[in-house]
Amino acid sequence: MRTSTVLWGGLASLALGLASPPARACGGCFHNPAVDSVVTGHRMAFAVSENRTVLWDQIKYTGDPGDFGWVLPVEPGATIELSNDAWFEALETATSTRVSAPPLACAQTNSSGCLGSSSSDSALPGVSRDGASGPSVTVLHEGSLGPFETVTLRSTDSGALRAWLSSHQYSIQEDVDPIIDAYIAENMDFIALRLQGSAPMQPVRVVTPSGNAVLPLRMVMAGTGSSVDVVLYTIGEQRLGLADLTEVTLDVSSLTFDFANSTTNYEKVRTAALEQHLGASFLTTFAAQHPFNRQFARSLITAQGKFSNQLGQLYFDQGFETAGAVESGCTLALTGLSNDVLVTDDQAAAQFTCGNFTDISAAMIGMHPSRVWLSRLEMTLPREVLGMDCHVNAAAKQEEVSSDITAVGLANRPSYCVQPIFESRIAKGRTSPALAFAWAVGGMGLLGLARRARRRR
Repeated sequence: MRTSTVLWGGLASLALGLASPPARACGGCFHNPAVDSVVTGHRMAFAVSENRTVLWDQIKYTGDPGDFGWVLPVEPGATIELSNDAWFEALETATSTRVSAPPLACAQTNSSGCLGSSSSDSALPGVSRDGASGPSVTVLHEGSLGPFETVTLRSTDSGALRAWLSSHQYSIQEDVDPIIDAYIAENMDFIALRLQGSAPMQPVRVVTPSGNAVLPLRMVMAGTGSSVDVVLYTIGEQRLGLADLTEVTLDVSSLTFDFANSTTNYEKVRTAALEQHLGASFLTTFAAQHPFNRQFARSLITAQGKFSNQLGQLYFDQGFETAGAVESGCTLALTGLSNDVLVTDDQAAAQFTCGNFTDISAAMIGMHPSRVWLSRLEMTLPREVLGMDCHVNAAAKQEEVSSDITAVGLANRPSYCVQPIFESRIAKGRTSPALAFAWAVGGMGLLGLARRARRRR
C-alpha cells in the first residue's frame, strides 16, 4: 500500500446570495470496496464571482491509483478544463503555516527557528472505460481531456445511473446511494473521469456559469474513512468563510517551540481547535488581499530552488520548471492585478496568462483584480459532518490573517543561550547579566528590610 495524492480540479461557479439552484462539483471516489484504499484528504481552490464559480480539487488517498474512479455532480452547463500541478504547489508554498521560535533573552546571541511546510506527492487514480449508456442514462459528452477520458451523464433514474456506473467499474457503497438519489432529485449532471493508461496526472477544473457557491460535502463522503482533512483556498472580492461550519481560532498562547529538534506542538494545538463543535469547525490560517502580486515576507521557492516573493510569479516559475521550459515575460501577466476594471470574459482574462498556465486567468473572470482576497480554510471533518453540503459566504471578519506564527513557549533551551536571572515576557528584548544581577541584589535588599520591619513589631 502507498499514499498518493490525486490532483485535478472540479467545481461549479455561482454568485453568493442568488436564489438559483446551488452549484456543486466536488466529486466522490468510487473504488472496489474489497481494495484497501481510502480518501484521507482534499485540497480545493474555490473562485467565487457574481456569475460563476470555479473549483480545483486535490485528493490524498491510500491505495493504488488504478483502483479509483471519480464522479463529480455538476450543474447543467458546467464545463471541464485542464489545470496545472503548479497551481496547488504555489498556493501551498505561499500559505502553509510556519511556526518560528520565540525570541530568547540570553547572555549570547538570540536564536530563532522555523518549521518548513510539508509537501505531498501527487498522482491521479486511473481506470479504464468502455460501453455506452444504459436505459434512462444520457451521455451528454464523451471525449478526451489531456490524460483523461471523460464522460458527462444525465439521468432522472437513480437506479439506472448507479447501474451505469457499476457496469463501468465504479463501485458504489451502500451509504452513498442516498447521496446519488439526492443529487439526481436536484437535477444535477455528473462528470466521470478516468486516467488513460499510464499517462501522467494533470489537474482539471470545472466551471459552472450559474448558481450558489456550495461545497458539496455529501459527495466528498464517498471513499472516505472516519474523517477527512480538507484544505480549501477561497478566492473572491471579499474574505470568504463557510456558513454551515463554525470558525474557530488557534490558541497561539499554547504553541511551544522545542529547540532540541526544531519542532513545535502546532499540530496538537491545531487538532484541539478543529475538534470543537464535534468537528464541524474550520480554521482560517491565511487571508490576504492582492494575493497574487503582493510582496510576501517569506521567500517563495520552487521545487528546484528558484526564489520569488510573489505568489503569481511563483506559480509561473513552478509551471515552467515542471514543464522543463524557460519562463518568458511572465512579469507582464501580473501587472493587471492592480487594476479595478471588471474582468468580463476569457479574452479580458488572457492578460493574466503566461504560456499554458491559465489558472490565475480562470480565477479572475467576473472579478475586479484589485479587490481580490485569497483565504486558506482548514478542516478535519468527521464522516458524520459530511452528511450536509456547506455554503460559502462572506467571513464574519474582513481582516488579514498571517500564516507566519511565533511560538510563545519553549522547550530545551539551547546550550549556547544561558537563561538570565531575569527574563521579561512582556519586554521581548534581551536583559544583560549585569542588569539582571542588579535586579536580584535589589530584590534581596528589599526582602531584608521587610524582615527587619517585622522583627521591630
